[in-house]
Amino acid sequence: NFRDAIYSKRFQGRVGNFGIEEILIAPRSSWQNPYLERLIGFVRRDCLNHLIVLNEHQLTHMFRAYFHY
Repeated sequence: NFRDAIYSKRFQGRVGNFGIEEILIAPRSSWQNPYLERLIGFVRRDCLNHLIVLNEHQLTHMFRAYFHY
């Protein structure tokens, strides 16, 4: 169960479809999740800083290509 209210049931369903395993950390403690923070940093620097995303379809395609690479 995601602790933050911004994660809707729709979001939780999509995450589950990707086979992502949920690991709970202490509430409001991003420092306890260095793996996710590092992944977000890589994605921002390697992908999102080099293009303008126009829609969800383009973003999904770019992420799939990046993670396949």
